[in-house]
Amino acid sequence: MKYFGKNQQLVICFIIALLFIVTCIKLGSYYPYCSLKGTTPKIILSSNNFYIHIAGEIQKPGVYCFSEKPSLFGIIIKAGGLKKELVLENRRDYGKIKNGTRITVKHKADNLAGVSLGMIETEKLIALNIPLDLNSLTKNDLKNIPGVGEGIAGRIVEYREHFGNFSKLEDLKKINGIGKKKYGIMTKYLACPTGDSPS
Repeated sequence: MKYFGKNQQLVICFIIALLFIVTCIKLGSYYPYCSLKGTTPKIILSSNNFYIHIAGEIQKPGVYCFSEKPSLFGIIIKAGGLKKELVLENRRDYGKIKNGTRITVKHKADNLAGVSLGMIETEKLIALNIPLDLNSLTKNDLKNIPGVGEGIAGRIVEYREHFGNFSKLEDLKKINGIGKKKYGIMTKYLACPTGDSPS
């Protein structure tokens, strides 16, 4: 900038700052679910989306987002297809694929590949804002939920053993140590199979 006068340098700096602000605003419109809090990015994801983790003999393993419930073949195509010119051993579509499913593609024999279904790890489900099934979480799974420690996790499991599955999230209030504040935090991450939402 030594070739420009002081006023010219100020104008150039102003233009650069203006371009930077416009760029940030435009990027914000492309990523509407991202917000910054302090220096740590907080990603807010829509719970209407389906998040599927596919791994194994796949071209581009990873977690993929779908706006509606995907088919197994749709997931494989989005992940770049199978490796090594493999074909699926069983060509039926898997109806058990749901939000948070983990798909593992394994090379079995010759050019055949098999598929096994599981669930994404609890920590990843929490990060993706996918509601966790209160009635299927283990004690260790429950401890990953913010505000839930060893004691409360244990009491939730004991409650299920004595009284059966939770019919609604509000039943959590019956457990010693879960007050209004803790209940409010926990229910952001939980759901009952009936689809009950926190009240």
